[in-house]
Amino acid sequence: MIRSFFLALGIAAVILGGECLFVDEYVLRIERKPEEPSGSVFLRSDPKPTPIRWSPEDWVAWSMMSAGAVTILYAVTLPKKGG
Repeated sequence: MIRSFFLALGIAAVILGGECLFVDEYVLRIERKPEEPSGSVFLRSDPKPTPIRWSPEDWVAWSMMSAGAVTILYAVTLPKKGG
């Protein structure tokens, strides 16, 4: 079971690292329900939340892919249970 867990982590890291090579920017938009007006105008919050933006550097993609590859190699070389 631990072997398959490490294999899945390695594959996910390689895929996410490869995805970072092709994507320029990730944007996370947070949608909120409109709030009911409160008693005071000064206590109201801004109804439009600002999106969270992340632009991955080049080293992030290569680091994730290399760490994923090492994890996959580790998972392949683990001894099989009962064998």
